[in-house]
Amino acid sequence: MKKIISALCLFFVLSSGFCLGQKSASSMVAITVRFTESGPGDSLFLSFQDELLSFGDITEQKLVRQLVDQNGNCSFHIPVKTPKGRFVIYKYYDVNTQQDSTGNGKILAPLTPDFFWHPADKLRIEITRNKNSIKSNHTTSYDFHYQVSGHGALKNIVKCKVDSAYNYGPYHSERTFSMFDQDFNYQDASQDMQKAAELTLESYKTKIGKLYYNVIKSDAVFAASSSRFSLMKQFFEQKVKNDPKLLQKFLTNYDRSLNAHFLPAVDSNSIAGLRYLYRKAVFDDYVHHGEVDADRLIHKIYKNYQGAYQDRLVSFALSETAPANFNSLLDSALTVVKDPASLMLLKKLSARRSGQTPFAFSLPDASGNYIKLEDLKGKVVFVDFWFTGCGGCTDYFSKVLSKAEEHFEGKDIVFVTISGDLGKPLWLRSVKSGTYVSDKSVNLFTEGKGFKHPAISHYNFESYPSLLLIDRNGKIQEFNTQALLKRDPDHLIRVLQNAIDK
Repeated sequence: MKKIISALCLFFVLSSGFCLGQKSASSMVAITVRFTESGPGDSLFLSFQDELLSFGDITEQKLVRQLVDQNGNCSFHIPVKTPKGRFVIYKYYDVNTQQDSTGNGKILAPLTPDFFWHPADKLRIEITRNKNSIKSNHTTSYDFHYQVSGHGALKNIVKCKVDSAYNYGPYHSERTFSMFDQDFNYQDASQDMQKAAELTLESYKTKIGKLYYNVIKSDAVFAASSSRFSLMKQFFEQKVKNDPKLLQKFLTNYDRSLNAHFLPAVDSNSIAGLRYLYRKAVFDDYVHHGEVDADRLIHKIYKNYQGAYQDRLVSFALSETAPANFNSLLDSALTVVKDPASLMLLKKLSARRSGQTPFAFSLPDASGNYIKLEDLKGKVVFVDFWFTGCGGCTDYFSKVLSKAEEHFEGKDIVFVTISGDLGKPLWLRSVKSGTYVSDKSVNLFTEGKGFKHPAISHYNFESYPSLLLIDRNGKIQEFNTQALLKRDPDHLIRVLQNAIDK
């Protein structure tokens, strides 16, 4: 499933500057932003989190809107009660996924990386676009240059330098090679980039302190964990999986090699580092058992980790793929997890429990007719959440969902698709293309609200496709379980038939 950044409308503060806390807040953080492409009257947004680690997207954070003044400055003053956290500056951009203006929509896109704040910081950030910056056809990502100054600026200056060294430094190499050598020792195509980042960071270690040193290092080293493990899985399936002798040798060497290369750099305050540990746990389960079992995976996390690492990895795992006994594992996690960020995520996951009432959507189809979930009560309902440009969505539709639709045509089940596309013309083109959905489904549009529409945001997921099975009584039967996500049409057909027969 393709991971996305759901950077969408959240908690707007449209008044004279700030109301993120009580007036009695003990400290204030002042942040002045100057973006060369924003003029007087334009809006910039600051997303603000109270901890160094936050799960999910900026819907989990506070968002402040401010206008650019006549001098080109945009000033934010934030009362704070916690000792540290992060912030990101955002701006609304047009999204042009198909290089066709008729498909445009608006999305809140980041202008900066995750910067750090500390109480009493007074930061000034100048943002300019790099000369050779090119907008992606599928994202709003650009390359920007940052000049950070003021009280508390050093930790963010160092972050910018490390990020720049990783992406553009002299050690950057375009070479690609196998993820493992002939003895199954890990080798990383980005090791030159990592070296450049680590050399840059090392000279600031005593100046920024251990905390920020470790977080910045972990953020840089684990920036591409998902793609790394995708390549490792590809290597394993092509060269190891079906050869018993090679398999044994691989299992003996790869784990030791990966731990030696990565493990010392993981920091529990780095979401990139936690993603690495989670992806590695998934990969471990796969290479040892031939498939991933979510229940087994979570129990191994409890066994192998403690403290904040355990809390955050268990929460992350439950948010990614639900085991069959999701309800009981969630109940258990809620009793043992102590970490505040993890507890917040776990509580939000309660919306996915089997037996819960799903969000009562009312959404338009291609003809503008509104379809209500309550109108489908008495039938089994299968919901596929997708968006244009999602490779995992096209793969799931072509290999699995389309086969299930054909099998159950005329049966007592309704297939519904809900798109996160912002532009209606873009959505209509994708519907008509037959690449993501078919006319055998009830295809619904989120009225230009995209991922922020409560029909999507209610379930607090980031990965697509996401899948929801609703029983005849109008209750959630499964959400994003392995049984639904498995790339096996016969398996899905059995699952759906069992739901119909109940």
